Amino acid sequence: MIVDGFIAWWRGRAIRTDALLAAVLLVVDSAAAPFHAVPTWLWILTAALLAAPVALRRSRPWPAAVVVLIGGVVWLSTHVEATAFHFGLASTLVFAYTLLVHGGVRDAAAFTACLVLGIVAWSWWRVGAVGLLVLLWLVVPWAVGSAVLAARRQGAESARLTAAEEKVAMAREMHDTIAHALSVMVVLADGAAAQIRTDPQRAERALRTMGEAGRTGLSELRRMLDVLRQDHPPTTGPDGAAPHRDPGNDLVALAEQMTGAGLPTRLVLAGSLLGLPGTVSSGLYRIAQESLTNALRHGGVGSRAVLEVVVREGEVELGVSDDGAGARGAVGRGGNGLTGMRERAHACGGTLSAGPDPVRGGWTVRAVLPI
Repeated sequence: MIVDGFIAWWRGRAIRTDALLAAVLLVVDSAAAPFHAVPTWLWILTAALLAAPVALRRSRPWPAAVVVLIGGVVWLSTHVEATAFHFGLASTLVFAYTLLVHGGVRDAAAFTACLVLGIVAWSWWRVGAVGLLVLLWLVVPWAVGSAVLAARRQGAESARLTAAEEKVAMAREMHDTIAHALSVMVVLADGAAAQIRTDPQRAERALRTMGEAGRTGLSELRRMLDVLRQDHPPTTGPDGAAPHRDPGNDLVALAEQMTGAGLPTRLVLAGSLLGLPGTVSSGLYRIAQESLTNALRHGGVGSRAVLEVVVREGEVELGVSDDGAGARGAVGRGGNGLTGMRERAHACGGTLSAGPDPVRGGWTVRAVLPI
């Protein structure tokens, strides 16, 4: 965290920090430069050519790098001391790193090739084979730059995978919202159509409930679309859903909605759901919603459901069971809904099982999520 903060601060002040770096390099290199062997004006000129371009290394990398190369040629061509390379060494290494990280391998290789040719020529002309030792320093910017590029690639890949996971999570969230609302509306519409002549009042209640289900679905859909449109969305769980402030109230409302839709649902809560992690509370609600929606669609006329939530030390267990005829068509409950419920449970680090109840009949879904 500290390193990331420092890097962000450094990048946010590129011109000032590069100018400061240029000044530091000038001081450091000057301390080791045998400037007594040349006129003062030549030393000042060469120092400017070697250090000043560092201030432009990110805004004008190649022009600045060429100026540094010219400064190096001027300095080395006027010296026969083996230590003369110290003056400006840091600047050339900085530009090799800069071109590798900001320009690419081709730019850095071209700059490094110029350095190699210059050092070889200087060694052959001025100082002998000892000058070739300078070539060892070129390993440093390449090693550091390669590490930085590898870290960037890893970060980009991680960001890509995270974005892909968020898209999948949002698609799952939208599927759950739309599928639930449409399933409830279809069941209510069929019931209202069948009762509109024999029991108009009951048909009217079904239509009103259908309207409420549609409005609730649209409201949740708008919320998710708002999250997608925001550059910096509000705090959400890893599945893209906003954490429920009180999961208990949400489950009460869900049970009432399903009861109004024609699936009498009894809610049993054991323990407090307040303070659950956002991922767990969202997953808990969506698994319950999908399970009850399946019971409504497949349970048949007269079926009832029980929604039970038990909070224990370190985990919360959710059970949804119905006594309908849907177990006889078990294949009908094994589609995308069941897959989505398993994915939500696994995303929370939990488990989920689903299947016909051999004792009471009907269908049972059971999920255990750690907290």
